[in-house]
Amino acid sequence: SYEPNHNTLTLKRYINAKTYLVTTGWADPFNFFPDATLAHLFTVPQEGADQPFYGCKEDEKGYFVSLDQACEGQRILGINGYGYAKKPAGIETIPLYSCTSTHYGKFLDRDPACKGNGQGKLFAYALP
Repeated sequence: SYEPNHNTLTLKRYINAKTYLVTTGWADPFNFFPDATLAHLFTVPQEGADQPFYGCKEDEKGYFVSLDQACEGQRILGINGYGYAKKPAGIETIPLYSCTSTHYGKFLDRDPACKGNGQGKLFAYALP
């Protein structure tokens, strides 16, 4: 089972009136409200977890997480941490899904139904 230690960061989802923000970093408490704790990522690649989760920004409201180091051509905010591109053997992980909401834009969720926003696309695996 998952043991919190200094080698992991908590991936959280925040929300405001316009967008979601999924990050292991800081979220402005005056602009964003905690929405969900999604998973845990390693601070450095280890134990087969070598897939970086990039934090990206599309426009005024579009924060998103990408597996693309170029953030799909958008602004790169940095690396949130490292997860697994494929489900590893012998390590307890959870799948994360890439979702899109008409109002709030892109976000990650543990639920493939994306909080009622339609079918999500498998994004990557992370520690619970």
